[in-house]
Amino acid sequence: MTAISVVFADHHPLVRTGVRATLAAEHDLELVGEASNGQEALNLISQHQPDIFLFYLNTPGLHPVETIQTIQDVSRETKLVVLAPPDEATLIYPMVRAGVAGYLLEHEETQVLVGAIRTVYQGGNWFSKEVL
Repeated sequence: MTAISVVFADHHPLVRTGVRATLAAEHDLELVGEASNGQEALNLISQHQPDIFLFYLNTPGLHPVETIQTIQDVSRETKLVVLAPPDEATLIYPMVRAGVAGYLLEHEETQVLVGAIRTVYQGGNWFSKEVL
């Protein structure tokens, strides 16, 4: 079985370490790149063409809607999952219209993140209950 490839972007080193460890513990998930800003993320997506791009909403250099459109131009098959603070709910609708398939709040448990990645990879959508 081929692992689900993931590129992750977040400007917090501690969060990147936690996501890296979470994905490494799963046999079917592979972190192929991590970025601390938007340009690094776009470069990694272009290079790796990952199955999933997981990104923290407030990562520097990642304007949410514009970034989604750019990523879809660079890697059409990459599916998008956002990790967001609870107070950013106003961006949900524009991001879904732009192509985001998953929207998780940052306080979710690690297994929820893993489940969301798998669901989106398989063609589904995943949203935190509070968002719905």
